[in-house]
Amino acid sequence: MTIFPPDPNLAALRLELARLRSERGWSYDELARRSGLARRTLIEIEQVSAYT
Repeated sequence: MTIFPPDPNLAALRLELARLRSERGWSYDELARRSGLARRTLIEIEQVSAYT
């Protein structure tokens, strides 16, 4: 029997990412540098455009 993880809550991820980035005063460039994710990916996550 295969057990799959639950679907991610993308709305919660988007809101939490935006909140934490804002709280720390980080730009997308700073978060990209620290996370290893592309700046464009982070913008798309926060703005949901790639996930709707």
